[in-house]
Amino acid sequence: MKKVTTIALVVLMVALSLVGTACASETQAPKEEVVLKGTVDANNRFIDESGQTYEMAVNDQAAKIMDQPGQKVEIKGTVMEKEGVKTVVVKEFIALP
Repeated sequence: MKKVTTIALVVLMVALSLVGTACASETQAPKEEVVLKGTVDANNRFIDESGQTYEMAVNDQAAKIMDQPGQKVEIKGTVMEKEGVKTVVVKEFIALP
């Protein structure tokens, strides 16, 4: 009986350590601030100079940009990617000529 209990305990500990490792790998590293130049399209997406499309996380700064479709802007913020979709969190921006 002791042997079965010991084996069950060891299996449980191994399973828990594997779950902890899997969860740790899903956490994201702190986002690095980026500077992007491009325009906002009619669908409120930001398209940088290389043609990469970003969704914009809704915040006060993004709302100001979304009111200006077609405007060239420089954005400072962070980029997140989930399931192949890039989203920019705008911290600040300036309109470009």
